[in-house]
Amino acid sequence: MSREKVNTKPAPSAAGYFLDLVMVLASVGCVGLTFYLVLIHGWTAKYTILIGIAGL
Repeated sequence: MSREKVNTKPAPSAAGYFLDLVMVLASVGCVGLTFYLVLIHGWTAKYTILIGIAGL
């Protein structure tokens, strides 16, 4: 019982932190890339939005 508690306690928190970090970086990257592409290529806004949605 004690071994299970020790093994299961750090794993979810570490995995959750890693997933949160990845999601935040991915979201910031997608938003930044989409914003950049919209500024440079305004006429490709539809494609950048689709890429942003696909990235999420």
